[in-house]
Amino acid sequence: MSEKNSTFVAYLMKITYMKKVAFLLLVIVGIGFSSCDPYYVPDNFPTKLLFSYLPYKEGDTLLYTNYKIDTMKLVVKEHDEEYFRGQRNNSDHIKENACVLTRLSNRNLNLTVSCACHERQVFEAKLTHQAQGNNIQVLGKYLYEQEEMSDIIFNRFVDEIKLSEDQATIKRNRGLVEFTDLKSVKWKYIGKKSKKK
Repeated sequence: MSEKNSTFVAYLMKITYMKKVAFLLLVIVGIGFSSCDPYYVPDNFPTKLLFSYLPYKEGDTLLYTNYKIDTMKLVVKEHDEEYFRGQRNNSDHIKENACVLTRLSNRNLNLTVSCACHERQVFEAKLTHQAQGNNIQVLGKYLYEQEEMSDIIFNRFVDEIKLSEDQATIKRNRGLVEFTDLKSVKWKYIGKKSKKK
């Protein structure tokens, strides 16, 4: 082989080697960028599913009846839907929180009903009554906790949630469908009047 040919072959081998090194560097950089998600959790939280437990708007009037055929109206005074997806780069200590909360009231009752999921480890629902002087009494509660942060918690977003041994029931797309008041009277949901726009 002539000296010219051997120099050309060496040149080709050098270019091939440099191409392989460049390709390997591009792969490493690509993997690095794809794994630099600034969030603690993936963008797959089913917010619509969680928020569907309390399908209300401020001003809605909810109608309930008891075994004596009495009726009661509760007005939605406040309704909040919140989702927070924590970012690593701004010192968030909370990785993820989602909550839907509704305050209902009439002359005799001030109820707060809520459903929340904290850091894909805790799912809870609660019904409380707030008396004068900010004295809060829990009328019903549901709590599920799992050891590790996982999407498995979404399996707990079932169609119906029973709070504290049937003290209250929340149904998806219907809301608070029954509850027991402070006098141990059970109330069942019979309808809703939406506030006119």
